[in-house]
Amino acid sequence: MFMPMTKTRIGILGAGAFGTSLAICFSKNCSVSLMSFFPEHVDAMRSTRTNSFLPGFRLSDDIVIGDFSGISAEDFDYLLWALPVKPSLDVLENIKGNIDGSAVIICSKGLAQNGNFLVDEFKSRLPNSKIGCLSGPNFAAELAEFRYSASNVAFDHIDDAIECTSRLSNQYFKLAPCDDIIGIQLCGAAKNVVAIACGIVSGLDLGQNTHSALLAFAMSEIRELGLRLGAKDQTFSGLCGFGDLVLTASSPDSRNMNLGRMLADGSDPSSIITSNSVVYEGFETSRQIFELAKRHKIEMPICGSVYMILHEKSPPDSILNVFN
Repeated sequence: MFMPMTKTRIGILGAGAFGTSLAICFSKNCSVSLMSFFPEHVDAMRSTRTNSFLPGFRLSDDIVIGDFSGISAEDFDYLLWALPVKPSLDVLENIKGNIDGSAVIICSKGLAQNGNFLVDEFKSRLPNSKIGCLSGPNFAAELAEFRYSASNVAFDHIDDAIECTSRLSNQYFKLAPCDDIIGIQLCGAAKNVVAIACGIVSGLDLGQNTHSALLAFAMSEIRELGLRLGAKDQTFSGLCGFGDLVLTASSPDSRNMNLGRMLADGSDPSSIITSNSVVYEGFETSRQIFELAKRHKIEMPICGSVYMILHEKSPPDSILNVFN
């Protein structure tokens, strides 16, 4: 196992709830810098040592708080990308000259707006960097509370994943190496779509039998698409596959499940999205997964039904067509 002589230096780009929780958790064993894109947000965190996106937690004095200006690849061993998916590529365009050559770990879950995997978009803009992904069943608050958690970290080469997980893991956060860069991204994106389906089932009070069956069917269709794309079978039963799907599609704290519940109550999808500051990753991802499956001629009844409910005005109870 790789044993660093000094603390591993990590920079976390994006000071939302998840980025902040990573900063708190990794500050136990790493030298951490937490960076926000907004100067006023930086000032507020520095003065209060708290973050409004993750209230109730103090940012220890060991955590350096800054913005994106002056960032340099030489300052960090790893850069963790924790920005929401939607603005990620625009931000990357602005700072790519500063961070090319660094090891970047994408912690954002979802596909780029053009339907491509984020890793591919990052690789095209950072040709001298190693690009990886971190994904697993992790709610931000529980990470910040130092509740025992685990995730996969994937790189193209397993040796890079092993080195990274050895350097970043601590007693509270176990990171398991993986070399399935396709599978980890697909699972991280598709589980939000399935969570919307499970939220609809919950909102319609269809019961736990229906919920559990839906999860099993969903894992099967995600796996089928993943294998067609070149993913590895074992990924779908791992932390970033089965583990993350169960958490996101079963917990009352899941944003995307809550979206599904609102749909079941008859709320208009577009009105929910435009009137709410909450980010529902599965809304846009449903379209991207639908188009990806169609392009590769894969039947995905659950993800397809969610797409039709969100974007084509199908009624919420049409989710039950997957049982026909």
